[in-house]
Amino acid sequence: MLCETEGIVLKKTDVYNNTRLLTLFTKGYGKLSCSTTLPEKGKKKGSMAARPFSYGTYHIFKSRNSCYVNGFDSKKNFFKISEDIDKYACGAYALEFTDKMLQDGEPCIEQFNLLVDYLTMLERREKNYRSLLIGYMIKTLQKSGVAPVISECVQCGCKKSDKWLFLIKSGGIICENCNSSNNHGDTLIYDINFDIINIIKYILQNPLQVMAKLSIKSEPEEYIFDILKKYCSYHLEIDSMKSENLWIVERR
Repeated sequence: MLCETEGIVLKKTDVYNNTRLLTLFTKGYGKLSCSTTLPEKGKKKGSMAARPFSYGTYHIFKSRNSCYVNGFDSKKNFFKISEDIDKYACGAYALEFTDKMLQDGEPCIEQFNLLVDYLTMLERREKNYRSLLIGYMIKTLQKSGVAPVISECVQCGCKKSDKWLFLIKSGGIICENCNSSNNHGDTLIYDINFDIINIIKYILQNPLQVMAKLSIKSEPEEYIFDILKKYCSYHLEIDSMKSENLWIVERR
């Protein structure tokens, strides 16, 4: 079966000769594993088809057991993201995170549009790239139905507390009373202030576009990012993100 669909390359693996395996997030068919021998160099029409961050219309031959990309019309390549190492790290992290969140062959148009919006804003952004990445991760969790509960205590349902904590295993915030009565002794628990709660609430209650110029201060940004990583590791088994090594390289 021949089909055409918009798609974004999440990952590329060189196999042999000129053959490459692509993890392709398509608008019409969800995440697909595709092979291609389209040229990767030069100015030919399909030369950008196999590069991560490429966005366009893919011409795919689908059989029961395999998919083959035999044509490509570019819409946007987002290659300017690679001009800044920190920006590139946030872009690569988003692609890898998306790959791990998606199930093969399940269309998810809202998530596809969210990724296009994120990459568009990231390319234009001049600083505070990780703030935008945090926004993308939270909106992705929300669209997948697994966002942390931040509006009330996940254990007793109360909406007011002098002190809130974020308990990874419970999937959201707990009040001071629940924390005291349970005496968790848990390492996956975070003190969380009203500023952090309000930041996460703001992201959950608004479209990603509001993050276009919004930046989170360095300390809460790092804190929220760490919570999100632990949350995804515990609830979704998403960890060992290879793209995070790019930040390590940058800091050396």
